Amino acid sequence: MNACHTSDKSLLTDFLNGSDESLDLLVSRYENELFTLGLHISNSLACAEELLNNVFLKVLVQSDTLSRLPSIRLHVFQFALEFLDEYTERDASAVSVVIDMPAEKAEPNEFTTVLQSAIQALPIEYRKAFVMSDILGVTVLDASEITSVTQQEYRRRLHRARLMIRRTIQRSGFDHSSREMNAQVAATLASGLLA
Repeated sequence: MNACHTSDKSLLTDFLNGSDESLDLLVSRYENELFTLGLHISNSLACAEELLNNVFLKVLVQSDTLSRLPSIRLHVFQFALEFLDEYTERDASAVSVVIDMPAEKAEPNEFTTVLQSAIQALPIEYRKAFVMSDILGVTVLDASEITSVTQQEYRRRLHRARLMIRRTIQRSGFDHSSREMNAQVAATLASGLLA
């Protein structure tokens, strides 16, 4: 089966018709994005792993309903954000862990460390917007639907998140113009150090 050209809806329908391979392909399509989302929102490896299990369990339980909807992707991300909201409320007093960088990635430089801290310092709604749009590349249209807010409100959250990150970076001693800083943030995100 060619997973690249098979829609989520087709994979889910094939799963309902008995193809376990289809479910495996659907999981592999989303697991990196969901893990990255969970890790950056919660700063917890345990949460990111639990997120994957929780989301795909919901997909299984609701597979019949989901197979009749036009966009499974939006619901997958909605399930993830619902879980993250519950997790952050439940574990608000838990100590977050230091994120270990995988061995094959370059060591983070000082700017990357400051950027990671700036992302974690954002209020949760702004952090969601920044991670979804600037790290995962979810469009404003899709992200506003996933988060159940208007596009204008989502853009406002994303803009404020970017401003707060820029100010945190400037307070940390990186004295660049806004354009230079945006370029450095973009380069850091593109390098995969935060993914």
